[in-house]
Amino acid sequence: MANNYISFLGTNPYLECIYYEPDNQLNAHKCRFVQEATLLFNCKTWSQSDRVIIFTTQEAYQKNWLNNNNEANLPGLKDCIDSLSLEASVSQIDIPQGINESEIWTIFKKMFDELNPDDAVIFDITHAFRTIPLLAIVVLNYARIMKNVHLKGIYYGAFETLGSIQDVKAMPPDRRRVPVLDFTSLNQLLEWTTAIEHYLKSGNADELGQLTEFQARNMLSKSKGKDRFLHSFRKLGESLQTLSLDIATVRGLEITPDVQRIKYNIDECMNLNFIEPFTPVLSRIQHQMEKFEDNPSKDYNVKDGIQAARFCLSHHMIQQAFTITVETMISYFLEQIGENPIDFNNKRTMDIRRLVNQTARQFVEGNDSSDQWGELPGKYPDVFQNLLACFKKQKDLIKKYTDINRIRNDINHAGINNNPIKSKGFEKKLSEFLTII
Repeated sequence: MANNYISFLGTNPYLECIYYEPDNQLNAHKCRFVQEATLLFNCKTWSQSDRVIIFTTQEAYQKNWLNNNNEANLPGLKDCIDSLSLEASVSQIDIPQGINESEIWTIFKKMFDELNPDDAVIFDITHAFRTIPLLAIVVLNYARIMKNVHLKGIYYGAFETLGSIQDVKAMPPDRRRVPVLDFTSLNQLLEWTTAIEHYLKSGNADELGQLTEFQARNMLSKSKGKDRFLHSFRKLGESLQTLSLDIATVRGLEITPDVQRIKYNIDECMNLNFIEPFTPVLSRIQHQMEKFEDNPSKDYNVKDGIQAARFCLSHHMIQQAFTITVETMISYFLEQIGENPIDFNNKRTMDIRRLVNQTARQFVEGNDSSDQWGELPGKYPDVFQNLLACFKKQKDLIKKYTDINRIRNDINHAGINNNPIKSKGFEKKLSEFLTII
């Protein structure tokens, strides 16, 4: 991974100012080009494998990149950067003005081509022309997806805070103090937006979890690891990823504790002093988790299984939805007759779970005798009779359950049988069944 500093050079006759960081006003640098200051603030420790990339139009190249080609015969940006004695290499790249669609795509391609996989980028947008800051953000987010490029910072020298150009010219140089603003959080919001959209549409929290981990790690480094809410924020990302993975791999016993952890983490994160637009995101996830049962003392909850199936169905995780539904219904039927459906320290539990399916199938086929059913009804006659009594009270539910179980078995065996079920209508059938439940 290499570091890249990217900036655009304008055509104005820039005035000497003192650029400073608002959070540390002692960290300041007097210069004509803001790039000198942002380079010193961010790139002093870079190595020879890192790069400084300056994009210039032909006019900017002539007026401000080269020496003595301006009204005051002042050094151009090239020599000013060289005078900083940075280890990083310096490149100047020609670009068009960007006044039509063709030129905009040319700039897009040139920027994208300069970035390598896994690069990190510092971006100074101060002198970028017209729509180029917006275009650059689009390029960098495109590169984030296509090349795993990471944006470390976006900076802007707010020259306009001093007043009009005439006012600034009248000021002594030592009074021209210009704050360098950090706009990185705006790009982070774009990343959050993408990750949140992916999570809400797919139910996969990997990207969202990675962002929470990265953001929390950065914030914790500033607080020296002492902020318990930041720890909860990081744990929220981990918990979302865990729930996402457990649902994707159908870990039914983990769903209830996963959800309880997420609820706890969200409650603490609501107290975070974080970028404001993230608060509605927490609320959205919180609302999603509220659909699950609120029972922290319970390790397994049948209703959470049904909600997990709904979650899967709404995110088109069809196989997971069917499997969770069937296994949850087995637990439900056993609970209805007073049995513990998850006491796996007892071999009996696996037997009676199999007995549920066997009894339901035979009941729907009109056979309520155990004579031809093998050993399980005879081994657990009380369970068998209790199940039959339970099913007789819920005949319509049992019929639909066996239909759903037939589809589940077909899906889990990849439809490789002599009479595979057509996939069209799977989601509708399961949705109707969950509504009945």
